[in-house]
Amino acid sequence: MGQRRLPTCQAGPPLFRFADEAVLAALLRSAGLQDVTVQGQTFVHRVATAEALWTGALGSLARTAAIVLAQSDAMQQRIRSVFERLVSVYASEGGLAIPMAYKIATGQKP
Repeated sequence: MGQRRLPTCQAGPPLFRFADEAVLAALLRSAGLQDVTVQGQTFVHRVATAEALWTGALGSLARTAAIVLAQSDAMQQRIRSVFERLVSVYASEGGLAIPMAYKIATGQKP
C-alpha cells in the first residue's frame, strides 16, 4: 500500500482568531456596529464515550478530518491513541465532561 497524499483543502482562518474579546469587538465596530458588547460563557459538554467524540469530530471538523484521514492506517491509530489519552482527563460518571467556552457578541446598527 502506497503512502497517502496529504489533503488539498485550503488553510482556513486561525481557529482562535476571535478568542480575544477585544479583537471580536473591534471586528463588529469595523462593520459599523455601535454599543458592542462581548460576553464570555462556559458550559460542560457531556459525551457518552471517547468513541462518540472521535466519530463526531471526524464528521464535523472538516480540516482536522481531512488531515487525519489522509494518514496511513498506522498513523491514524497513533493519532487516535493520543486523542484517547488526552480526553481521558475529562472522564466522569457517565462518560466525558468537557469544559467549553464561547462568546456572545452584540451590536446595534446606527
